[in-house]
Amino acid sequence: MAEDGTKEDVQTSTEPNGTTPDETPNGHATSLTNGDAKPDEDAVPTDTILKLRVNLPDAQSVTLMVSPQEQIQDIRQSIVDQPHTFQYSCFHLEFNNSRINDFIELSEIPDFPTKSSSEDGTETEPVFTLVEDPYTEAQARMHVVRVRELIGAAGNRVDYVSGVDAGGSLCEDVEVQSPQSTTAEKNANAKSKDDISHVEGYDLSAPGPISTLLAKPRDPAPKTVKSLSLSAWNPPPHHLRMRGHLLYLQATTLEGDQHYITSHITGFYVNKSTNAKFDPEPRTMSKSSRAHSLIGLLSQISEKFAGQFVALQEYNGQRDPLASYALSNSIPAAPWMVASSSLALSSHQPDLSRTQEPYLLSGADNAETLRDWNEEFQSTRELPKETVQDRVFRERLTSKLFAEYTDAAVRGAVLVGRGEVQSLNPTEGKDAQIFLYNNVFYSFGADGMGTFAENGGDEAARVASGKDVMGVKAVNQLDISGLFTAGTVVVDYLGKRIIGQSIVPGIFKQRDPGENQIDYGGVEGKDVIACHEGFKLPFQELSKALRVKGHGVWDKEGKRHDLEGSVETKGLLGTDGRKYVLDLYRTTPLDVAWLEEHYGEGQEEGKAYLHRMAVLRAELVEGYRVQKLREYIRVQLAKQGEEKEGKALANGEAETAESEKEESKEAVGGAETNGEESASKTNGEHVDGEQTNGDSEVALTNGDGEVAKDAGAQRETVDVSGFSFTLNPDVFSGQQPQTEEDKAEMEQDEKDVRAVCTYLTDDVIPRMIREMQEGDVGFPMDGQSLVREMHKRGINARYLGMIARLCGANGEDKRLVALRALAQQEMVARAFKHVVNGLLRGVPAVFAQGCVSHLLNCLVGGEVNGKPEAEVDELLKGMYPEVEFKFVEFTPESLGVEVVRQIALRFRYEVQGELVQRGKEMQLLREICLKLGLQLEAKEYRFTKDAPAEQQQTVQKKVSSESLEVPQTNGVHAAEGGSSKKKKKKHQGDQSPHRAASVSPVSAPTTFRAENVVNIVPLVKEASPRSMLAEEALDAGRMSLQQDQKELGQELLLESLSLHEQIYGILHPEVARVYYALSTLYFSLDEKNAAVELAKKAVIVSERTLGVDNSETILAYLNLSLMEHATGNTRNGLAYVRHALDLWKIVYGARHPDSITTINNAAVMLQSMKHFHESRRWFEASLDICLEVAGKESVNTATLLFQYAQALALDHDSKSAVDRMRESRNIFSHLLGEENQNTKEADNWLKTLVTSALNQGKAAKQASELLQAGGGNRRMFMRNGARRLGGMGQRPQASGSAAALDVAEAEKAVRSSGLDKRSLDELVRYVNGDKQERKTKRKGVAPKGRQGRAATLTERPAASAQ
Repeated sequence: MAEDGTKEDVQTSTEPNGTTPDETPNGHATSLTNGDAKPDEDAVPTDTILKLRVNLPDAQSVTLMVSPQEQIQDIRQSIVDQPHTFQYSCFHLEFNNSRINDFIELSEIPDFPTKSSSEDGTETEPVFTLVEDPYTEAQARMHVVRVRELIGAAGNRVDYVSGVDAGGSLCEDVEVQSPQSTTAEKNANAKSKDDISHVEGYDLSAPGPISTLLAKPRDPAPKTVKSLSLSAWNPPPHHLRMRGHLLYLQATTLEGDQHYITSHITGFYVNKSTNAKFDPEPRTMSKSSRAHSLIGLLSQISEKFAGQFVALQEYNGQRDPLASYALSNSIPAAPWMVASSSLALSSHQPDLSRTQEPYLLSGADNAETLRDWNEEFQSTRELPKETVQDRVFRERLTSKLFAEYTDAAVRGAVLVGRGEVQSLNPTEGKDAQIFLYNNVFYSFGADGMGTFAENGGDEAARVASGKDVMGVKAVNQLDISGLFTAGTVVVDYLGKRIIGQSIVPGIFKQRDPGENQIDYGGVEGKDVIACHEGFKLPFQELSKALRVKGHGVWDKEGKRHDLEGSVETKGLLGTDGRKYVLDLYRTTPLDVAWLEEHYGEGQEEGKAYLHRMAVLRAELVEGYRVQKLREYIRVQLAKQGEEKEGKALANGEAETAESEKEESKEAVGGAETNGEESASKTNGEHVDGEQTNGDSEVALTNGDGEVAKDAGAQRETVDVSGFSFTLNPDVFSGQQPQTEEDKAEMEQDEKDVRAVCTYLTDDVIPRMIREMQEGDVGFPMDGQSLVREMHKRGINARYLGMIARLCGANGEDKRLVALRALAQQEMVARAFKHVVNGLLRGVPAVFAQGCVSHLLNCLVGGEVNGKPEAEVDELLKGMYPEVEFKFVEFTPESLGVEVVRQIALRFRYEVQGELVQRGKEMQLLREICLKLGLQLEAKEYRFTKDAPAEQQQTVQKKVSSESLEVPQTNGVHAAEGGSSKKKKKKHQGDQSPHRAASVSPVSAPTTFRAENVVNIVPLVKEASPRSMLAEEALDAGRMSLQQDQKELGQELLLESLSLHEQIYGILHPEVARVYYALSTLYFSLDEKNAAVELAKKAVIVSERTLGVDNSETILAYLNLSLMEHATGNTRNGLAYVRHALDLWKIVYGARHPDSITTINNAAVMLQSMKHFHESRRWFEASLDICLEVAGKESVNTATLLFQYAQALALDHDSKSAVDRMRESRNIFSHLLGEENQNTKEADNWLKTLVTSALNQGKAAKQASELLQAGGGNRRMFMRNGARRLGGMGQRPQASGSAAALDVAEAEKAVRSSGLDKRSLDELVRYVNGDKQERKTKRKGVAPKGRQGRAATLTERPAASAQ
């Protein structure tokens, strides 16, 4: 049974061209084809790869594989990245003795050959010459920075934005067998390939060890120099600068010699300066002491440098390049648990250049980094996009620009949040203050000016800022010509929401009297309306894509104005002549049903919903539009009398439960334009993006062709040009229509919006719950994946309470019980986040540690200490007399009351049972850390009094081989490292003395100390668009494969992969997702080695950009395990399964409803390795969860019983095998009927197993008589038993069935199972079925298993999901 719909019956194969699909032979991504599969595209031949030789200054050369479409700057970068040429950084390239412009393509160079062979058939090899250039000061500075990185002299950096240990990968720490192991090495290890020590005895019920989240410590890197930095003599005086002096450096070699170095325009040389004397002239040495590159100079002055530099390169080469490359186009994922070793004082090494790097990077006056962000954004948007190459260049530049802007904006926001940037209006209130830093304009997401006073004040302003950035993202994705947006980033940091925007020219300009500050939309609320004619057409195109209806609005004088968008959406004509769209937080209507029920009149005081900014999600509007389109099509088909086609189409659509994203594609294919299609894909929060779980990946892989075919059929049969669906976003917003006609139109608009609200509550939410209950979609692993699934369907997070109530109303279905618990945990985490943010907002950053640790103690550490005291330095507190330290007053009881109140206000839900679920404290802590950006010290935190008192870093313990048989509690142990028998205890009063300070030695123990809160990282929402070109190529490749055009499909898949890497850079979440998707596609194409490579890349990139324990990362690990098993590396597959399960237990806890599939897969892997006894234990665990989830009478249970019976037979437990097969057969017969293939196959197996059991019984009895008569041959008995078992099979089993074993193999299997270690009497009783099985009462209630996934076995149960 393969995870996420992936088949497991795979064979080894190789990549067609001998390289990994994402690389050309020179190691850097190059577009192997040119175009998006349009046959009429005029372009250079797409399959041309040239061999380019570059002659170097030292008479050597390097060869690169390039395409004619590559730019010279890309080739330059490839040279800089090559191991033998990275000392070059300041150079130009020449061809035929002519200098080449860095910003043109190879094909544009005069006389450059664009074919790999000439007309006479000889191979073409163009030759470039690398010529060293004189340095400028900026180039010299960048050369020094680069060399420090290359030689390992840069030391550890302190990045206040990314956090501690951000962007790490654990994939290489998983214990797998190296593919480079020699035969001798493998033979030296007795178990080598068949070694299963890493999963043998694995305890699925134990809590996940924290060590799973931590990278293994590495040996320190070889040192090449002791230090390299700017010298105290820097910068050069005027007269020496005139002679070409750029910088002065000082280097201390490993020999202990200190050298002062002059950076000159010609290169670098050792000068005569000392600590006390300045003399920058060249120093006379026995050896040469001048070189163009600093690396070359260090090699000359230090004998040890060259050898150590080679050792350093080898050290760096031990890691996968993906795990060590610096992230450039995405924010590295910050772990929520940080290893104690990273916090040790010894880990912070002295490095003088750390403080010099800002100067080295940006110059003395920082002018080099000051950029006009707005002009760059708009100039990029105005680039041509007629040809494919134009689009590639444009999208690549756009992605890079958004990444650089986001990084700069976040860094400024952190400084604003810490109070280190001077306000432009310091006399205003704090919430109304604005800031300017690095050409980014900052404001707070609070109602400082009273704009949202009538809609909820600060709460409304906070929500509006988040909606605005999503609206900007949607407009950026639509890419409407002539309509521009400001660069927008929203940062949550230390309780504050900070908005960073590029400065729109003219936004602060004082207009002439009588002129409005805004040119389109509401100027001052809704009182004054502006209607600039120039905005009508671009707004009309925007509104059409966003399903917004053109409608009338009325100003304070009752005059009607016709707008194409919401009155809240504004248009501004910038002083640069461009049309800007602002305030995009109201592109969809209000959720009127929610507001009428929970907001406004009729609500008890203090219990009304917090704001009026409750709007519908764009995904919901699109989903409802698709439903209306289907109704329209059915009506049209009926009118045309095409009953046969109409019935087929209607039935197919009625049975299809697609996600809104796929539905929007189908509808667009039938009715709308390509530009509108993109609108349906641009919504959702940045943290979630368009992420998909494993099941939706399968839907994407297999569904696009069907969608296209459906859409094609619709175009052939139905004219949908008459269909239109739009909504008025300004209904229920205080508009006062004046005429009867206007009132009638407004009533109809209100009716349409109410219909969408009803569709949400009566259809979308119940359908999602039903699909999760029945296993049609993957069960979410954590709150993030649950909310992502909700957002994908158009369900707002405020409906978590409704989801929990509906789950509770449907009885005791185990999957719904688990879903309700997960929804409640998410509500608790979100409510706690709002409480903490409210308290953090009012205190200085230096008190954040004490505030957070105290509130965490109150929430999850109340049992350890019922009266925790906040750690606050009284001396420091006295320096802030105006600050209210409200957090110190909280107790576990008062915090619980506040969290429950917040849940009731925000989600309209009454918490059932305990606020913090017993045994789920670690999972809740993780959710809280992710929502607040917390980084905690990695320890086994105590949540109960009977947990170990020591807070020590986790070490994975050896567990009992019986551990799978007894699930200890509901989901996980109640405490990490604690007893399996937990008693509910009342909070005990803390009898210890109260502390006067945070370091009192007599203070009572608490779960968290202030120093455990290592850091708080900013959380970012940004508005970068996705690449439509790369997605088009991917979709075209999928469609070609579905049409059996394998060769074309593979070319397009490679093209898509190349485009993704070129546009996003390799380390980006979108690239991780395409790696994942392509790995499954190559898997199905029988390109198994390529699939493994891609799957591993997906894991590493997911870890570094999404998080080492993100749900997508776990799915990527499970996918990789199946790929490894398919290529024969089953041991490695099991290692990845174990790591994924450890992560799973940290993220969710043990016994996740979908873990049935994964555990079953591991059992099948063990079976294929002939570890039958261990395999049996894993089958038992899978069956145990399934019985708890689906009950005895289910096809899933019958299927697993079938497999379990086979496992028992392989483990020589014939009696139990017969019993389980009989149970399986009876269930199949009852549910599917006697004539069903599954019933018949189970029946055949049952007969064979009964015969085998009888024969084994007779053989055992004969052996017993022989032994009693005077001793027998135990070895013969064992063979006899094995032989009988081996003859039971009806057909060979790929999973290692005994049917495929000869006598010797059977004996080996029996011995490996450990049965021959028992006494003879035990064996005889065992074979005769007299053994009493140990029965242990299973405690707790576990979530329901994924029925849909288990059901994949029902077609051929005996195949064991191979």
